Amino acid sequence: MKIHIGSAVGKGSTKLAAFDDALLKMGAANYNILRLSSIIPAEAEIVVHTDQVPKLGGKWGDKIYAVYAELRTDTHNDEVWAGIGWCRNLETNEGMFVEHHGRNEETVRNDIIDTLTDMKQNRGIETTDIEMQVVGGKADSKATCAIVIAAYQTEGWK
Repeated sequence: MKIHIGSAVGKGSTKLAAFDDALLKMGAANYNILRLSSIIPAEAEIVVHTDQVPKLGGKWGDKIYAVYAELRTDTHNDEVWAGIGWCRNLETNEGMFVEHHGRNEETVRNDIIDTLTDMKQNRGIETTDIEMQVVGGKADSKATCAIVIAAYQTEGWK
């Protein structure tokens, strides 16, 4: 099993159009996104992409299971940042994702570290170093959306 992580900043005439543009840039626009909580199965391989996730299979309108962080704005000069962080249990390889968004990169990165640190302590486990994918940008004359998605799999409707 592979979990693909992609990120993008989208622009549009509205916040929703900017969200759609970001999904298009990542290759995840034509699915119905089903949000997951943040648990990584032991057998999963995490693959980080700098831009677009690979073709995930399925067809227009299928479900895509994902963990994601996103933030939208239509205010000129506002910043939008989104990020996903993760770590894995050193003994079992089971892991955890966390997702955060904010108005600057530093806040998002710190929130990811703080949340995963608490989650590790709450579980009493030793983990790999924290990894993360963070993306962001500043709104200009168009609405802007920053998004990071960890896509697990696609599935058709029954």
